[in-house]
Amino acid sequence: MLKMFCGAMGAGALCIAVLAYFEVPQFEEARQVWRDSPTSRGLLTGIILGTFLLGAGMAVGGACPGMVLSQVGAGVPYSGLTLVGGLLGAFIYGLLEPSLQSVLLSRGPQWTCEVYADIALNVSYWKLATGLAVACIGFAAFLEFMFDWKAEVPSRLIKDVAECAWAPTCVAWPPSVAGVLLGTMQIPAMLLISQLLGSSTAYQVLTSLWILPLSDTVKEQYAYVTKHANAAPKGWWQIPYVTFAILATALWELSVSDIGDAPGIHPASAVLGGFLMLFGSRIAAGCTSGHGISGCAVLSMPSFIGVGAMFAGGISVAVVWELTAGEFQHV
Repeated sequence: MLKMFCGAMGAGALCIAVLAYFEVPQFEEARQVWRDSPTSRGLLTGIILGTFLLGAGMAVGGACPGMVLSQVGAGVPYSGLTLVGGLLGAFIYGLLEPSLQSVLLSRGPQWTCEVYADIALNVSYWKLATGLAVACIGFAAFLEFMFDWKAEVPSRLIKDVAECAWAPTCVAWPPSVAGVLLGTMQIPAMLLISQLLGSSTAYQVLTSLWILPLSDTVKEQYAYVTKHANAAPKGWWQIPYVTFAILATALWELSVSDIGDAPGIHPASAVLGGFLMLFGSRIAAGCTSGHGISGCAVLSMPSFIGVGAMFAGGISVAVVWELTAGEFQHV
């Protein structure tokens, strides 16, 4: 997880740095959209609480909002329930959002400083982002050197991995390499739709469609839901993105004859983990991809804080969960 995460963040930062260096207009457009998220909610009651819940859900559900899509495509047992739990979390958040704004998100210290580190430090974005990219990719490479990825694959794949020299047809890839490839997706996302990679908004869009046939009074009452149900074409880009993640994984798993072989978790853990992941992501206005791979890559300081809270939530809950409910968690 950490190898892929660092590889994706580093590659994403490097790709965006290139766009910024050449003053591609979509760079500023994308950053302007992201500027509003951390300033629309409390630092503690929004960013930190939400990402902590996201990390907790990852520990319980064994996935993140993006990873669960690959699990569904791979036929992981009960991963569909994790997806359902995520949709339920987004749906409940949409219903509660008007109340949450007043009783939670508007409370506590607000982010009043400059959002982006390069502007706060008065340093060119491409220079600072390149430094971040070198650090992240270097750390991922260090982890690969210290911990051989071939020794980390599931036992059912060890023989296949040992018999093949690394190539695109190998049954598994080094996680840092897969992360770097994911990070390069920032380029088409920014150039084509002036957006950064993320996945949790897709859950919110899908679970907001119920409001479309209702009256204008109801739509005004649930403005957050209405906004996502009537998203502009650019707001719908995550739907084909997440759909392709499921299909591509299924095709890959079929090609290596591994579909349905990965172990799953208990159905209750799947639903609860999915719910916490998405409910937390919506509170924080970003998920593992949003705050982690994208927010940090564009040097959003609240995103760095959110990533720390996410790992804190995941690690602490994982330890407690394994000690108290380990047998209940796994199938």
